[in-house]
Amino acid sequence: MDVFFKNNLFVLFVVLLLVAVAGPELSKEKIKISLVYFLSYSVGACGTMGIGYSCAPALIVSFLVLEIFNADEELLRTFSILEKVCDFAFKLFFQYHILLHLTAMIVLVIAELNANIVLRFGSLVFELLTLISVTRCRFEIGSISEYRSHFARLCPIDDALRTVPSGLKRKYDLVCFMEDKDFFGRSEYSHLFISGETIKRVFKRRREKRKGWRSSDASKSNIHLRGHSTLEMQLIRQFGIVFGAYKCTIRRKAFEMLYSNMIINSYLKKYPQSHFIHQNNCSKIWLIKCYINAVPVGFGNKKITSEKGQSSFIGCFEKSFDEASLEEVFVWCLGLPHYKDGVGENAIAIHGEAIREFGLSMEEIEECLSRLGQS
Repeated sequence: MDVFFKNNLFVLFVVLLLVAVAGPELSKEKIKISLVYFLSYSVGACGTMGIGYSCAPALIVSFLVLEIFNADEELLRTFSILEKVCDFAFKLFFQYHILLHLTAMIVLVIAELNANIVLRFGSLVFELLTLISVTRCRFEIGSISEYRSHFARLCPIDDALRTVPSGLKRKYDLVCFMEDKDFFGRSEYSHLFISGETIKRVFKRRREKRKGWRSSDASKSNIHLRGHSTLEMQLIRQFGIVFGAYKCTIRRKAFEMLYSNMIINSYLKKYPQSHFIHQNNCSKIWLIKCYINAVPVGFGNKKITSEKGQSSFIGCFEKSFDEASLEEVFVWCLGLPHYKDGVGENAIAIHGEAIREFGLSMEEIEECLSRLGQS
C-alpha cells in the first residue's frame, strides 16, 4: 500500500478527477467520462504518475460518476452492488469505449519502454478516437428510473391481479406460441431465452433461413430471422435504448440479456413474496400486458406504434387486444418482425404450426391482412 499511495499522488489524482467532473456545466455522463479519460491519459503521457496508476483512479472515479453520484434514483435505490458493477461494466465497454482508451494507454506504455515517438503519436491518435467515440455516442441506454413510469403507464400492477378470462388467456398463449414459447414455463425471475428447447429452435430457424437465402425466390420469400429474444428482452429494448438499437446489434443483444433480469426483478422486488403478484402467474400476466401495450408492429412501410399506454392493436384494427379475434392476434404478431417487403406467404407458412394448434381460419387471416394492405 505504501507504493500505491506514494507521495499521495494516487489520492490526489482521484480528488482532482472528482473535482473536475463535479462542475454543474458537466451535466452529461459522456462529457464527464471523456474528461476522466483525457486527464488519465494526460497524466500518464506527462510522466507525473505511472501509466498503470493513472488508469486505476480513472476507473474508480468513473464508477463513482456512473453508479454512486448519479441522478438515477431507481438505480441507486434498487440495484445491488453486483448489479451496479454489471451496469458499470456494460456502460464502459459498450457505451464509453473503455477498450479504445486502454489501447491508447497500452500503446503509450510500449512507446515509453522503447522511446518510440511514432508509437507515442499512435497512442494519441487512439485517445482522440476514444474521445470522439464517447462524445458522439452512437449507442446510448436510458435511465433505470424511466422504466418505473413506463411500467406504470403500460399496465398498473393491480390490472394483473384480476382473473383472466379463458378467451383472453388463449390470446396470450398465441402470442407466446409465436414469440416466446417458454414464457409461461420460466421462473418469474428468469427473463432470458437460454434453454435447451429454445436453442434447438434457434438453430432450426437458422437452417431454414439459409435454405431461403439459397433458393431462387429468396428475395421474395419474406423469411425473417428473428433475434430469438424473450418477450421481456423485447420489452426492455423498447424503452432502455435511447438510440443505436438496430445499428448496434451486438450491443443491443448484450443489453437485453444483461438488463432484462436486473430491471424487471428490481421492479418486482418492491413487492414482498407474500404479495399476490408473485402467485398464480400474476407477474407473467403483468409482463405480457406490458409487452402487448408497448411493442410496435410493422407491415412493409407501415409502422404502427403504441400510444398512451394502449396497444398498437388500436392502430391496426381499431379495437383493443381484449376485443380482437385470434386471427387478428396472429396477424398482429406477424407484424412484430417488421418485414420490409410486407407479410408474404412464407412469413405465414413459418407459423403454420400456430395456425393448426389454435385452429385459425386462413380466410380470416387473409381478410385481416387485406385490411392492413397486405393482400
